[in-house]
Amino acid sequence: MRSGGLTVVSNDPVYIQGSYNTVSRKPSAVFGDALNLLSNSWNDANSTNSLSSRVASDTTVNAAFIVGINETVGTQYNGGLENYPRLHEKWTGKTLQVTGSFVSLWNSQIATGNWVYGGVQYTAPNRIWNYDASFTSGTNLPPFTPWAVEITTGAWWAD
Repeated sequence: MRSGGLTVVSNDPVYIQGSYNTVSRKPSAVFGDALNLLSNSWNDANSTNSLSSRVASDTTVNAAFIVGINETVGTQYNGGLENYPRLHEKWTGKTLQVTGSFVSLWNSQIATGNWVYGGVQYTAPNRIWNYDASFTSGTNLPPFTPWAVEITTGAWWAD
């Protein structure tokens, strides 16, 4: 692993505001209940205003993510991979570039609202999402990256 890597862990939803890990890039990860990405133009003062006042700008994030999602249940679609990072701005015509990995191992316990596209929620960015190939060798992983090598059933009992 390269020195200086960072892993952020939270039981709550995690917010990343603006471009992240773009200068002197290091192995980075975020583990949490949910992932919220806010663009370089995010302004907390506009957070409760209409979507027209929350206009995103091009933003780049380089990190691995292990966060929860909401399940699709019945006719309530969860937004799929495109909603894995939750967005809160008008991204129309803007680019969100993410290089890293997306892993979902559990359902969100806190960020459980239904997915809604458009309206006052958000509009989609141009997505440039890529797997970070530097993770492949296992030598450049973020700190505390979980490993699963092999699972073997040693015995099985049934009542």
